[in-house]
Amino acid sequence: MSHHLIDVLVGAAAALAVPATAAGIAHHASMAGDIAETVEIRTVTLDFPAPGEFLTKGVPTAPTVEPLKVSAFRIMKQQVGAAAYALCVEDGACDPADGPIGVG
Repeated sequence: MSHHLIDVLVGAAAALAVPATAAGIAHHASMAGDIAETVEIRTVTLDFPAPGEFLTKGVPTAPTVEPLKVSAFRIMKQQVGAAAYALCVEDGACDPADGPIGVG
């Protein structure tokens, strides 16, 4: 797997880390009193084209494609702010985040 593809995947995982970690808030009332809804994202195989410009005998050609299987996961339908998530953790209804939240 190319290093750029790994960078893309790590970036995607980081973008999903806080919402996925926050899935525990689904059973906790938010500050507005609503319960956070989650949705399931099914397992899928995605095709990632290799980054860069590709030439064959000086003529542009299509990049190679690397398939990547993404396992199913649940994610919240609405974004949760760092303050609301901190309250959920404080109340004991949510697990603490694996890393800093609200940074980025």
